[in-house]
Amino acid sequence: MTLQRIKIVLLTVAVLILAAACSKSSEEIKRSAILAKINDKIITVGEFEDFFSYRLGTVTQGLKEADLNQLKYTVFNDYIDEETILDVARREKIEVNDYQLEEEMKNIIEQYGEAHFLEYLKKSGLTRDRFRSLLRRFWLIRLVEEQKIYNNINVTNKEILKYYSDNQDEYTHSESIEVKELHFSSLEEANTVVDRLKSGEKFDDIYITLTGKLDNSGTRIYTKEDLPENYAKELFALRTGAVSQILEDEYGIYHIFKVEKRVYAKKISLSEVEATIKQIILLKKRELRYSQWINSLKKRSYDITINENYFKK
Repeated sequence: MTLQRIKIVLLTVAVLILAAACSKSSEEIKRSAILAKINDKIITVGEFEDFFSYRLGTVTQGLKEADLNQLKYTVFNDYIDEETILDVARREKIEVNDYQLEEEMKNIIEQYGEAHFLEYLKKSGLTRDRFRSLLRRFWLIRLVEEQKIYNNINVTNKEILKYYSDNQDEYTHSESIEVKELHFSSLEEANTVVDRLKSGEKFDDIYITLTGKLDNSGTRIYTKEDLPENYAKELFALRTGAVSQILEDEYGIYHIFKVEKRVYAKKISLSEVEATIKQIILLKKRELRYSQWINSLKKRSYDITINENYFKK
C-alpha cells in the first residue's frame, strides 16, 4: 500500500471516528452531562430524567416550560435526599430482597396489564430493566427510612385526645337538608309550577314529569354554608316535606325546592375517628422526624453541588 493510500485510509478512519462521535447524538451528550455531585458521586442529567419520568410518568405533558422546570427542581431536591439515604444503605449494607422485588414487578404488571405497562414504559422512555432498577431504589429507600428514621415513633392516647379537643370543628356534622330542586329560565315557567301546586298537584309528580328522575335519585344535600344567605334563610326555615317560594339566583335562573329530609348538627364521637386521628398524628411525626434526620445527615456528612443552569433552560 502506497504512502498516499495509507494517508487516505487514515483520513477515512478519522472521519468515521468523528462521525461516530457525532452520531453519539446531542441527546446522549446531554444525558451524560453532570447535573450534581454528592461528595465524589456524580449524578448525570440522564439519571435524573429517568427518575423524573418514573416518578411522574406522563402527567407533566402540556406544562409550560417554566412550570416544568420548577417541578423538576422540586423533584430533584427529593432526588438528592434519596441519594443520601441510598448512601446510608450502601454503607450499612441494607439491601432489598430480589424475590420480593420480582413479586412487586409482577403485581404492578398484573394490576395495570402487560399492554398498559409497556405503553407506560414507552411514553416514559424507560426500559423494563431501568424500571426494575428504579423500583428497587424506591423500596430500598423505604427500607432505610423504616429502619433508621421511623422506628419507635408512637402515638399516645393523650395526644389523640388533645388533637380531638383542639379540632372540634372537624368533628361536628353541620346541620343539613336534603332537597329536590326544580329550576327555570324564566319567572313565567316557575309561576306555572306554583299554580299547579296551588291547584293540588303534588310536587313529586311535577318533579318526575319535568326531570324524568324517580324517587330520590336527583336529591341534593346542602349545609347553610353551601347556600347564599337568602336561600339558607328560606330553606332551613321549612319543615320536612314543605316547598319553597320561588328563589332567583345571581344568573337569573329561578328555583323551587322541596325539603325531603333534615339532618341536625351532630358531634362525631372520639371512638369514630380515633384511628384516623392516630394516623394523622403519626404522619406528622414521621414528616418532622424525616426532616430533622435528613437535614442533619446532609449537613454533617455530605458536600453537595448542583448545576443550577439545568433548571433555568
